[in-house]
Amino acid sequence: MTASQTFPEAIPFSYARGLVEVDVILNGLVTGRFGLDTGADQLYIDKGFAERNNLPYFDSPTPRTIVSVAGRTSASPMEIQSLDIGSERLIDLSALAIDIDALANVSDGDHPDGLIGYDLLRKYCITVDYTQNTIALHMGKPSFTHDSRHTAIPFTEHNHLILVDVRLNDSCSGKMMVDLCSSYTLISPETAIKLGLKNDDESLQSVSSISLGKNAASTDVPVVVSDLKNFQSSHLKLAGILGASFLKGHVVTIDCVGKTIYVHH
Repeated sequence: MTASQTFPEAIPFSYARGLVEVDVILNGLVTGRFGLDTGADQLYIDKGFAERNNLPYFDSPTPRTIVSVAGRTSASPMEIQSLDIGSERLIDLSALAIDIDALANVSDGDHPDGLIGYDLLRKYCITVDYTQNTIALHMGKPSFTHDSRHTAIPFTEHNHLILVDVRLNDSCSGKMMVDLCSSYTLISPETAIKLGLKNDDESLQSVSSISLGKNAASTDVPVVVSDLKNFQSSHLKLAGILGASFLKGHVVTIDCVGKTIYVHH
């Protein structure tokens, strides 16, 4: 990719639920609010939203099961002609219709209308400015990524998951997944024990410091201890998931091609 010399459109996002949610238009007609979800592999649309807006999905004889930290749901395939985010338009998209309530293990309907996953997000360098509640979608590598004043943090991928090396309280380190659609930072029970926290699922606690590098750190980060078994495997041991309670103090750019996260100052 060549360096982009102009900053793209600043697209506002809603932070009301602690998630990065943007207004979208489907098929040129249907409006909704979708979460940018680096923890999801592809485009997901809530079944209730699809039904209310006459967006057809197809029952499969062997439905795919989608799992999250909190729950699971079955998925039905669907096709989307176009998806507009600001002035950006993506066309001819495959999606899966799911029950987002079931995935979040809630029943109140307080969730985004859909989730924009990694297979679409990786087409861009994405800047998320939590100080201004805006995102920017760069079509090429932005010129500021060559500026040493911005902290560059390499990441690795496991399937579609973005993993970074993290240090917690200067006493514990491990790999954590970066998730723009998690309102809190989650830590595994094993990590909680190492940090001397209560191994108490769902209880809001605090970690004194979490850092990705010398200039990319947050203090007194609210965290929730959560069983991450749906993401753990013999090939992947997660210390936790970096969510908005850590990210909200920063302006970050995720460069999926260069496998680097930039923290701006």
